Amino acid sequence: MASQQNAGEQLMQMMTGYWVSRSLQVAAKLGIPDMLQDRPLTAAEIAAEQNLHELSVYRLMRALSGVSLFEEDEDGRFHLTELSEMLTSDHPNSLRKLAIVFGEETYRSWVELAHSLKTGETGFRRVFGEDLFPYLEQNPEIGRDFGEAMTDYVGQIHQGVLQTYDFGDTQVLADIGGSHGTLLSLLMRRYSHLRGILFDQQHVIDNAQGIMAPDLLERCELVAGDFFEAVPAGADTYILSSIVHDWDEPRILRLLGNIHDVIPEDGKLLIVETVLKERNQPDFGKLMDLTMLAVTGGRERTAAEYETLLAQANFRVTNVISTQSPGSIVEAVPS
Repeated sequence: MASQQNAGEQLMQMMTGYWVSRSLQVAAKLGIPDMLQDRPLTAAEIAAEQNLHELSVYRLMRALSGVSLFEEDEDGRFHLTELSEMLTSDHPNSLRKLAIVFGEETYRSWVELAHSLKTGETGFRRVFGEDLFPYLEQNPEIGRDFGEAMTDYVGQIHQGVLQTYDFGDTQVLADIGGSHGTLLSLLMRRYSHLRGILFDQQHVIDNAQGIMAPDLLERCELVAGDFFEAVPAGADTYILSSIVHDWDEPRILRLLGNIHDVIPEDGKLLIVETVLKERNQPDFGKLMDLTMLAVTGGRERTAAEYETLLAQANFRVTNVISTQSPGSIVEAVPS
């Protein structure tokens, strides 16, 4: 009987998980964690500053305190916790923008997951009438929030790459789809001999010109283009960080083929992605994989699936390296 009760409680937590995520998203979007940075506040003070309904704010804060996001003291004031500190805007590992994005376009795409299962089409297309990346380009404010959210997320992954992989033998590193050069900048700071090639769309490269440090720009070539058409030659190592999982297989094979066309025979390809655990092992990446199905049309893969994918593009996997972040490094060479 007890086991049945425990199973029921566990199932209820699964069914109502979005109650917490939506509450967290609203608090982050309203900037409540930022308001609590200087001093704890009562629900009345939060409501007055944000022009909100006082009792409703208290109910939200009470619920989120019950899951350790905030902490209520005896005087009814709410304090930040270790979790909500990461929802402040200026935290070095802030996840505020990610919480907002996950609760908006991503959430609405997940609502249409059944449509994705029936058709293979993204829920995003079903809701918004077009694919994610064209939509972001046509809606610059949303696109900026999405870009900042992804920067926050991949920042953890970049630190994992920096701490785990040795680029000592690399002379020129090409970051394909490297956005504003965050990863490339970290690596060039660590390895003073390293030169870089940053490749992305024209509007992204234009922004990168003003973001990358001037001394790093002297060691880095910024190239604009479409990686489904061609990628620049001249590097001995090519890296794809949080790129492969965004796209369907035909387009990824086209991208990998373009890299194969220019990579030297003794060159290396590094793919930085979540590598799924086998079968029944708990794995955040398996839920991220469903997000790819719902939002981008891409997918996450196991190590064996990466071997199959890369073999189709004439690469051979030489290593799969876990990091202290959600990302792993799939190392491959031309076969």
